[in-house]
Parts: sequence; C-alpha cells; structure tokens
Amino acid sequence: MIGRDFSTDWVSAHTPRWREELRHLVGRPGATILEVGSFEGRSACWFSDHILTGEGARIFCVDPWGSPGYREKFERNTAEHRAAGRIVMARGTVLELERYNPPLRFDAAYIDGDHTAEGVLTDVTVAWPRLAVGGVMIFDDYEHSPETYVDMRQAIDKFLALEGVRFELLHRGVQVAIAKIADGPVTLWICRMHGVVHADGLTCGRR
Repeated sequence: MIGRDFSTDWVSAHTPRWREELRHLVGRPGATILEVGSFEGRSACWFSDHILTGEGARIFCVDPWGSPGYREKFERNTAEHRAAGRIVMARGTVLELERYNPPLRFDAAYIDGDHTAEGVLTDVTVAWPRLAVGGVMIFDDYEHSPETYVDMRQAIDKFLALEGVRFELLHRGVQVAIAKIADGPVTLWICRMHGVVHADGLTCGRR
C-alpha cells in the first residue's frame, strides 16, 4: 500500500503455504493472530491484507523494536491498519500479553522473535495456552541456516516433544506449522528473576 517501505522480503516465499494453512480464517469475523517478532511490519501487513479480512479481525504484534529506526519504520508501514484497529502494536516481549484480563485468545500464532533457545521457549510457553484448539502455530527459521539457528531448532523440537503439546504437524521445512488439537499443560516454567524459560532447566525459581 501507499507509504510502505521494506528493506527485505522474508515473507513472499512463505505466502502460498500461509494461504493454505490459514485459509479457514479468511473473512472470519473477530479472527485474531499473534505475531511475535514484527521487524518492519511486512508479515503483519500481509496477514492483515490477505487473511484477517473479516469484521473485527486483528493481529497483535509483539516486538521490543530495540534496534534504531525499526519501530518508526513499523509504525509508518502499518499506520493504515493500526488506525483501523486491525494491527495492535505491543512493544516488549510476550509477557506483555499477561496484562490482558481476560486473557487474549488467538486463532493463529507466528513465532519469529528472539531466535535463542530461551527466547523461543519463552515465546511458546506464553503463546501456546492462548492459542485456541484448532489454531495454527507457525515457527520461522527451522531449517533456514541450520548452522546459525541450531539453538532455535533444538528449542522448537523440545517444545514439540512435551507431553502436553497436542498437535497435528502441517509442515516441516524452512518453517514448521502445527495445528493445536487439544489443550494441555506445558511443563516449562518462566524464571521470575530473568523473565525467560531457561533452556537448560529451571535455575532461578518459577514465575
């Protein structure tokens, strides 16, 4: 749309699969997506333009926007959708979601935030219980540069192996997509001291 300016395109290669995995949300009133890691807003705009087309549909974008200039670029690129209430900007980490009462529920979640093992485990520990049964969770960079993102891949594998994570595998490749088939307890704990799930186990106490 007018005024959008993106420095990279890590979205277009995935959109054919996203259309298939999220087709049930197209046109659905009140459909909601959680996006963890929004960068300049390209994926958020795509979801809003092509998936969240129903009345009252919206996407929650969670990102610290810590690098200079990225928050401002995101704000410019998403200005139209934010003004219409279709994109909600939440600056910080997924722990920002805990301030909503009643808890937010999502029909899909896109996990593309902190690529460390602790970051991935923290993101999914907060996001998974808020994903509706039947909802779709997509992880980015699972098989992209595996020598670089080895910790991220191992964290995703660890999460998917947890007993309480009931899912149907939709796709495994550069990205992983799963559909949630049942609610269940996630046996990971967020450290109250550091605000993350420690990849090597609990060391500082539970949140």
